[in-house]
Amino acid sequence: MIDATGASGVVRAALETAVARLSRETEAPRVFVEDRAQATVTATARGRVEGSSFRSLGVAFEGAGSLHVSDPPFPGEPLSRLLEEPELPLTAWRGLVERAADEGLWARVVGFHQKIWVGTPDGTVQDVRRSARIELASPTIPGATLDVVLGPESATPAMEVLGGRVRESARRRSEATRIEPGRDGPPLVFAPGVAGILAHELVGHALEGDVAAAGSRLSRERGRPAAAGVRILDDPSRGRAAWTIDDEGAPARPVTLLEGGHPVGRLQEGHRRRGGYLDPVLPRMGCTFFDRGSAPAPEILRATSRGIFVRRLQAGHADPMQGRATFVVTDADRIESGELTRPLLPFLIELDVFDALASIDLVGDDLEFDTCVGSCVRAGQPLAVGVGAPTLRLGVITVIL
Repeated sequence: MIDATGASGVVRAALETAVARLSRETEAPRVFVEDRAQATVTATARGRVEGSSFRSLGVAFEGAGSLHVSDPPFPGEPLSRLLEEPELPLTAWRGLVERAADEGLWARVVGFHQKIWVGTPDGTVQDVRRSARIELASPTIPGATLDVVLGPESATPAMEVLGGRVRESARRRSEATRIEPGRDGPPLVFAPGVAGILAHELVGHALEGDVAAAGSRLSRERGRPAAAGVRILDDPSRGRAAWTIDDEGAPARPVTLLEGGHPVGRLQEGHRRRGGYLDPVLPRMGCTFFDRGSAPAPEILRATSRGIFVRRLQAGHADPMQGRATFVVTDADRIESGELTRPLLPFLIELDVFDALASIDLVGDDLEFDTCVGSCVRAGQPLAVGVGAPTLRLGVITVIL
């Protein structure tokens, strides 16, 4: 029977109504109920502060066919009566971005709070996902940016600390130079956490269940083995907006995707998510990361006579069928004789999945998560995701721009 512990009477009624209805149509009915709140506060460097928030309650019915209902089917009860204001600290965030604007910085805070219930005739499971992201940037120095993820228990950092980090980045990058494009570029040393984006784009997307079944390059070919100790996993219980059950009610579970350069797993049960109650369920990543290695992290930089040290990376475009991806490097310095020297302007690189994995020769012992943060959009469905990695060195890149 339905056991919607912690759910409002409105949600419980939705679950009971949907399951009773679908039980007459199929042996395996399912209902997905979503209560979502999101708030955004933005400040421009000119001091203008804008805020917006929304909250929605929606129900998706799935049985013999698939029926999506945009509003809760509760006769006589207007939607506005069912909802309260988002449970998100808009007032505190507005103060933070106002202080950022006073200091001449661009700032944005985005908060997300989602409750879901998945019901069947055998019972109901539920989950809560929440996160917040602070973005700060200098309006005049390219690449002088800062991302901070706040988990459910995280305290909001002081603006004085965050602003100081952005100003230091702007000072350091004020004399940045351009890198020359070309193949066989210098090796990259990624700061801890940053290379997780490579794992997400090059490996995670290629091993999402339906993509792998369609013949992604990583799933259909065997490349050269990566260096010993290169291991990539996806664990939805880690990182920002973690989940304990997926949107079909299956428990989240960690999956080893890559071992020694070869795929050993796919994202399927426990990783099925939807962007919202109106969207179809797809296999999705939760938190994708390079596992911890054995190399002492400080030694990786010192062992690199010539290269580039990458502090911040943004995904560009990934093509899992071809096994290639482009990335924007937004904060990097040259490495000369094992030391950081001149800062570089943002540039674009392209990686081949097999060449890149085979060229990883050093993996550090300092695994970190969510130093590069964001969301992933697949089939038009945005989803908060996490990434992680230790310091690592990769030897084969192509600098496009």
